[in-house]
Amino acid sequence: MKKWLMLIAAVLIAAMVIPVFAAPREEGQKQEFIKIDVRKPAFYPPGKASFTSPEDYVYAFFDALYYAANIPDDSEAHSGTISMEEPYEYAYGLLSDSYKDGLKFNDFVESWENTANVAMIKLIPAGFEKVGQFTYPRFFYETVNTEVYGGKSTFVIYNGFVVLEKYESGYRIKSITKEPEDMVSYVTGSATWMNNPYLKALTFMGNPEDYKTSDGEKYTVLEGDKATVRIAGRSIYLTRLTNNTWKILYWEDKIQ
Repeated sequence: MKKWLMLIAAVLIAAMVIPVFAAPREEGQKQEFIKIDVRKPAFYPPGKASFTSPEDYVYAFFDALYYAANIPDDSEAHSGTISMEEPYEYAYGLLSDSYKDGLKFNDFVESWENTANVAMIKLIPAGFEKVGQFTYPRFFYETVNTEVYGGKSTFVIYNGFVVLEKYESGYRIKSITKEPEDMVSYVTGSATWMNNPYLKALTFMGNPEDYKTSDGEKYTVLEGDKATVRIAGRSIYLTRLTNNTWKILYWEDKIQ
C-alpha cells in the first residue's frame, strides 16, 4: 500500500510539467521532449473556487479526477485495488440525471480502472449540441492520464468532447467522449494532411477538387493552437492536438 501511495504522490507532484514524447531532430542531434503544461486544480477539494461560467463545471469534473486513483496494488502487503472514492463521488455528482441513469457509480469508477491521475492540458469552447428545441454548450478537452499496468506507469494523452445541460443550480455534464491520441506520427516526424488545418478542413468538406476553383473566399487564420478555415461559405474551427495533428471542433455556415 505504501508503495502505491508514494507513487500517487509523486505523480501529483510531477504532473504539472510532463515530458512525454521525443520531438524529432536530425540524426546525431539530441532530441527534445514535449513539455506538457497541465492545469493546476482549482475546484477540488470542493469549496476552493466559485462557479462563474459553464466551463467551470467541466474544470471541476477533471480537477476531481486529478486527485482520484483506481489502480491495481501489486505489493505483497496488500491485495486488491487502491481507490480514492471521494474525488470520484464528487465527479460523479457533476453528471446529469440522465447520464447517471445509464451509468451507476461503481461502473463510473470502473471506467477509470488503472488510472492514477488525470491532468488537463486544455479546455476550449466547441460550439453547441442541438437536440430538437434544446441547445447544449459543448467543450473540447485534452488530458494526459497516468495509467498503471503490471506494476509500471505510463502516460496516455486523451481528448474528447463534453456536453453540458442547464439546471436551476448551474450545469451538469450530459455526455463525455474520450479517445486516445496516436503519438506515432509525432515521434517518427511523418507529416500527413492531418498536420495541416486547411487540408484537414478540406477533407472534411468532401471532395477537395470541388473547392479548388469554385469558391473565391478561402482562407486560414491561425491563432496559437487554434485555426479557422473558411471554405465555400463555411467557417470550420479547429484546434491543434499534442500530437501535432488538427481536430475539428465545430463549423458554422454563412447565412444567405
